[in-house]
Amino acid sequence: MPKRNRNGAGSIVYEPKRKKYRAYITDALGKRISKRFDSSDEADMWLSQIKLDLYNNTYIPKSNITVGEWVLEYLSTYCAPNIRAKTLIRYMQTARHIEPISGILLQELDARQVQYFYNNLPKMSDSSKNKIHKLLKAAITKAHILELVKKNIMNAIPAPKVSKPKIEIFKSEELQAISEVLKT
Repeated sequence: MPKRNRNGAGSIVYEPKRKKYRAYITDALGKRISKRFDSSDEADMWLSQIKLDLYNNTYIPKSNITVGEWVLEYLSTYCAPNIRAKTLIRYMQTARHIEPISGILLQELDARQVQYFYNNLPKMSDSSKNKIHKLLKAAITKAHILELVKKNIMNAIPAPKVSKPKIEIFKSEELQAISEVLKT
């Protein structure tokens, strides 16, 4: 009789039809988690990482929510009750700019993708780029706090620079000319 693994130990089986190895494990809630791999070593590494995450209580179940869906949920659930309607409208207008990355799964978004997105934003003011960054950072930070994502990737991305216009001061001759015009 074959020896069975104890609960929570997981298992790896070979699927001959697919020529893949499949790793299985059951989480604390009794949900079965599995993934296919090309080699048994890859499956074993994944299984070890999942076990470690389950043991450390850092395991985050896979989710199908996209970045766009999460930003909209973040705005409607966490921002709307605390801000004025006009502010929410401005946030929604800012959220429209994240369309190029909105279809990416939230858990699969990485810092390089966000940086590439920033680098390829259409011509707009530095202030607008900064508002996009602030919105995205707030939404991803909230997702991290709610344990929807494993880490906050936005900590690795600097905010786009906002260039301040150089302020020119009137010269004394210019001030005198203005003063003369105002006297007449």
